[in-house]
Amino acid sequence: MIHIYYHRSMHRVTVQGHALSGEVGRDLVCAAVSTLTYTLVEFVRSIEAEKTDIRLYKGRAYVSASVSENKKERLTNGFDDICRGFRILAENFPKNVSFCEV
Repeated sequence: MIHIYYHRSMHRVTVQGHALSGEVGRDLVCAAVSTLTYTLVEFVRSIEAEKTDIRLYKGRAYVSASVSENKKERLTNGFDDICRGFRILAENFPKNVSFCEV
């Protein structure tokens, strides 16, 4: 199972595990989570955050960012929008994905 933790107030997302919903390399749930994770990474890079921590490994990811006060709303909205996708996956594939907003 893939576990996704969203620490909204800290602008941090942690993803860990494997969906195990299909053959390795052809797992559509895993592909969807990976796509959203890479989308989050690119969003963080595009916003020109003051501080970022991006770590991507096979089966694990950690993405966090901090920005100046005038960019905070945009950062929060971006994280919220992408995490909405994670939440939808968890609702539709509860055996493969869990999403927790902390």
